[in-house]
Amino acid sequence: MFTILRRAAGLLAVPALVLPAVAGTAAPATAAEPDPGPAQAGVAWLTDQMTDGLLDGACPFYCGRNIDAALGLDAAGADPAILDRMREGFAPEVRGYISYSYVVDGNPQTGDVGGSTAKTAVFAQLVGVAAGAEYGGVDLVDRLAGLVDDRNGRLFDTANGQRDDQFANTLGQAFAARALHDAGHAEADAATEWLIAQQCDAGFFREGFSTPNAPAQGCDGAGSPTPSVDATALALQMLANQSDDPSVDAALDAGAGWLARVQHADGSWGSQPGSPGNANSTGMAGQALGMLGDRAAAEDAAAWVRGVQADDPAPCTTGLTGQAGAVGFDRSAVAAARTGGITAGTVTQWQYATAQAIGVLPYAPTTGAGTTVAVTDAGYRKAGTSVRVAAAGLAPGDTVCATRSGKAAGFFTAGRNGRALGSVVLPQGTATRSYVLHDGEGRVASYAFSVLGAKKLPLKLTRAKVAQRAKQKVRVTGLAPRESVRLELRGKRVAVGKATRAGVFQKRFRVGTKPGRAKVTVVGEFGNRTGTATFRVVR
Repeated sequence: MFTILRRAAGLLAVPALVLPAVAGTAAPATAAEPDPGPAQAGVAWLTDQMTDGLLDGACPFYCGRNIDAALGLDAAGADPAILDRMREGFAPEVRGYISYSYVVDGNPQTGDVGGSTAKTAVFAQLVGVAAGAEYGGVDLVDRLAGLVDDRNGRLFDTANGQRDDQFANTLGQAFAARALHDAGHAEADAATEWLIAQQCDAGFFREGFSTPNAPAQGCDGAGSPTPSVDATALALQMLANQSDDPSVDAALDAGAGWLARVQHADGSWGSQPGSPGNANSTGMAGQALGMLGDRAAAEDAAAWVRGVQADDPAPCTTGLTGQAGAVGFDRSAVAAARTGGITAGTVTQWQYATAQAIGVLPYAPTTGAGTTVAVTDAGYRKAGTSVRVAAAGLAPGDTVCATRSGKAAGFFTAGRNGRALGSVVLPQGTATRSYVLHDGEGRVASYAFSVLGAKKLPLKLTRAKVAQRAKQKVRVTGLAPRESVRLELRGKRVAVGKATRAGVFQKRFRVGTKPGRAKVTVVGEFGNRTGTATFRVVR
């Protein structure tokens, strides 16, 4: 039985870590309290996408997505009855997924797919198919063993009755090692050893194999192997229940260390080190580290995944309204869906992302960690500019919507410190602009900005002519209460001050000695609030 991801029953608030922690990756003493909501919502959305126990879409192309969904649902604590329905729904698709048969120019093409067979064998064990029993009319473990080289444990495919080494890779090998080990098959040790050989000294697993005739078959002998976050994460998950084997334990420790080192500061991973974070890689890598005891890394990953999970709170209505729990591939996918919804063209990506990401969500923390900085709405703000708004005390990754006059003005995601910080653009015109921030529980913060728009300020001078060195008096009206004012004569500042509560500013200033026309300019709080007038300086 595939037990690493299996839950006894129901939706659990805390992930059941059934494996011992790997040396050097022990969980911190003060782990944050997990929030069951995100995992439950993900399970509900993904389950709702199914018809007769399967995600919509034709096999064999979409069969693997269903197995990913089963693994994710199990890791997220889904009711075992959901997996039972998947077992029944997937059975008729088994043969079409693990093998192929078609005709090209009158020539029949047949073959077996090693990776699909291994992945299906893991699925069968997950849903309770007994060792040696047929599933979908196939003894999957026996079929899988026939696709593993009994000399070195390498997984392969067949094409028209001949061995084919073009397509099998580390992902399929990881499933093969797990399925054969859990079945107690004689080929298990060799399959596991071949998998571990695909791990480089740095700790990562490469995704592809060397060609069969290459002098070196392991990762470090492959020249410049490309690190793969996905292959590394899956290999760790599939090897985790063999940690009592010293060579496996060392591989787990090295792989976990590498994943932790390449995790982005925001908690995410891309498919390769340095590539932008995505939900699939982040979910798989975060889940692997959580299983192996690195709770802090798993919590950071879960918070990031929660940040791309549909959870648009009322009263903000978007294209994701009614899709709560779905996980987007990245933030741009979420932004696009808020405008256009999850469409027939994008639903597959959302299903894949949700399936591979929800396994980390049971680690989603309820409370944040770290300091926050206060944001204030005091003082005047210029119309048309961006201002900061924030809410604190949230669950990391929680979605917050800012509204103005009941309409959505922006969406923000709470960071690891439990604080959602974002910007809104102030409309043109002079007015008080109020914003209310909401999360799924209701109102969490509010701001009222005193906004000043562009304005031509009425400016009145006492005299049209003023003698040299004498004083002129200016009176400015139409200002905002206590608005800052700067007074310039011939382009040089001669006075500063503030308007009265009635919005009036008066000032006397010396006119200097230069005779002739003199221009007086008054500038309010911002450069687009000005007024001018002229007078003459006489001898």
